[in-house]
Amino acid sequence: MPRDDQLDPRDLLLQALAAGNIGCWVWDAATDGFTDDARTIVSTGVWPGQRTTQSFSTHVHPDDRDVWVRQWVAAVVPAGTGVFHNEYRLVRPEDGKLRWLSDTASVEFRNGAAVRMLGVMRDVT
Repeated sequence: MPRDDQLDPRDLLLQALAAGNIGCWVWDAATDGFTDDARTIVSTGVWPGQRTTQSFSTHVHPDDRDVWVRQWVAAVVPAGTGVFHNEYRLVRPEDGKLRWLSDTASVEFRNGAAVRMLGVMRDVT
């Protein structure tokens, strides 16, 4: 039985994410859409329902875009790594500010195809 002064595991996780300024996101392969938490939205400047891999990649800095796309594809193809990790520059669409972002994510496969990707994002600017 937990002590009264112990945090619930969910509360502990939420406090750790906040302390690290870490956002969470989910990519749905069927729709190519993202579900982002508030920290991810603030970091990217992309409003809910407006982010797809295609649209988001256009905001990745041109010098980082090819690597971003290659690593994304390598993570989601059936014979791929199943892991996406990238540090890149993003030009925020709402204000043009340049942000350095670090993403780490894992892909869930079903019947040999990517179904979704679960990730975290940290603004390391």
